[in-house]
Amino acid sequence: MASLNAFWEWFYEYHEAFYYLKEFSLEEQAYYLNELHARLSSYHPDLTYVIGFPKKDQKATLTLTANGRKDAMLFVTQLAGLAPEIPKWKVTKFLQARLDIKAISKGKDASYEFEEFPIKPSDLRWIPMDREGKQESFDLIFHLTSFPQINPPMDEDKLLVYIHFILLDLLGELVVSKAIGDGFYMETLEPDNEWFHLDFLPVFLQAEGFDV
Repeated sequence: MASLNAFWEWFYEYHEAFYYLKEFSLEEQAYYLNELHARLSSYHPDLTYVIGFPKKDQKATLTLTANGRKDAMLFVTQLAGLAPEIPKWKVTKFLQARLDIKAISKGKDASYEFEEFPIKPSDLRWIPMDREGKQESFDLIFHLTSFPQINPPMDEDKLLVYIHFILLDLLGELVVSKAIGDGFYMETLEPDNEWFHLDFLPVFLQAEGFDV
């Protein structure tokens, strides 16, 4: 494994190319992005990135992220802490919460246009599973009210991956890594369970002592 500083030496060498990447051909863009992904994943398979391309004459943003996966969070912190001053670039760490809670509560939120089907966060329902022992995070059971209408039927494991990305936008990566454990899917809303709307999840976690 290369040293963490070696990554920054490489990125600094090509920072101009990444800054103007959207002006390159699709083939060239794919080359640089694949190289960036490969170099980050060599430190940890869950270590990855988000690039915020700038408007004219503004700084671009390179956000280092583990998508809330606990095992790679330390790598994000360490790598971001070694970032040098890079012309035209701002380096940040971890995905931040960005969803409009009020819009979700009113059902006026926008859909996520995933490859197979759209998901509105306001269509998600959840209940917590009982925690055992000293486990600090919550395992959650989810239900998507629009899921039965999806044709052809969607693989539930992939649906849970999509829900995970929505949780990152709802809570932020640090909260997801600390407060959320495994996710499970239930096809029906069992009448003996009190299912909650997604906008209640931050309130629930705050009541449990998490800094949301």
